[in-house]
Amino acid sequence: MTGKNGRKTAGIIFFMLVFVAAGHSPGEEQAMSNRLKEIESLFNNFNSKTLHLADEFYDPDVVFQDPIVELKGRDRLKAYYADMYENVTSIRFDFSGGIEKDEEAVVFWTMEVRAKGFKGGEPVLLDGSSHIKFGGESGKAVYHRDYFDMGAFVYENIPVLGSIVRYTKKRLSKHGQE
Repeated sequence: MTGKNGRKTAGIIFFMLVFVAAGHSPGEEQAMSNRLKEIESLFNNFNSKTLHLADEFYDPDVVFQDPIVELKGRDRLKAYYADMYENVTSIRFDFSGGIEKDEEAVVFWTMEVRAKGFKGGEPVLLDGSSHIKFGGESGKAVYHRDYFDMGAFVYENIPVLGSIVRYTKKRLSKHGQE
C-alpha cells in the first residue's frame, strides 16, 4: 500500500476502524446527524404559532428544565413556551455543534431573540446548550434541559440593573488577571 492509491486505501481502512471501535456504522452516523438536524429544525421553527411541533418532538411525559423552571409533561411545556413566546417578535438559533451518543444529544447554540418591551426590541444574543434524551415508547424527547447564563440574558439587559451587573462582572474579572 504505497503511493497515492495505498494512502487512499489506508485512509479508508483507518476510517472504518475508527467507526467500528466507536461502535458506529456509517448508516448510524447518518442517523445521528439526522437527530441533530431534527433538534435544530425544532428550535428554529418553534414559536407561538407552531406550538403543535411540540407534539411531534416531545413525549407526553417529558421532563423539562431551564434556569427558570422545572416541569413535567408536554402540555405544561407547551403552556410555558406559549407564555414565553407571547412577546417574542423573532427568534433564531445558530448551532455551533452537537454531540450525540445512543439516545442522548447535546447541542451548542447562540440564540438571537427580539421581544416587545425588552431592550427596545433590539436583538439579544445568548449562548447556551441543550441536553436532550430520547426514549420511552414514543422514541421522542423524554428529557430536555437548557443551560444558559440567566444574568447575561435578563439582568444585563435591564437598563439600570444591567449596568450594575456589567460593572460588577468587569470588577470581578480583574481578579482573575492578577
